[in-house]
Amino acid sequence: MTVLDVSNPTNPTPVGSVSFPGTNGNSQVVAVTVSGNTAFAATLHNGMYAVNVSNPDAPAIVGNPVSPEGGNGGLRMIVDGTSLFSSGNRVYQYNVSNPASM
Repeated sequence: MTVLDVSNPTNPTPVGSVSFPGTNGNSQVVAVTVSGNTAFAATLHNGMYAVNVSNPDAPAIVGNPVSPEGGNGGLRMIVDGTSLFSSGNRVYQYNVSNPASM
């Protein structure tokens, strides 16, 4: 996953990246949502990861991946307060008040 600096929306610039475990050391990201300093990335086959993006130059995976039934983390995600809702073939709700303990 690449973090972009969008301070100039007409010219987004890559500033940092993080790889997720999976095939060839990277798993295809299918959805991302951000809440505060945490990005939640859903991968195609290896679940969903919480990523600390407080330092955009050095994003870091926090905690362990969440793998709902079917393997993917959800094709659509939204954070509402301390809950993250993701959907693929079902809707899942996660407590994200402490992303490192997801």
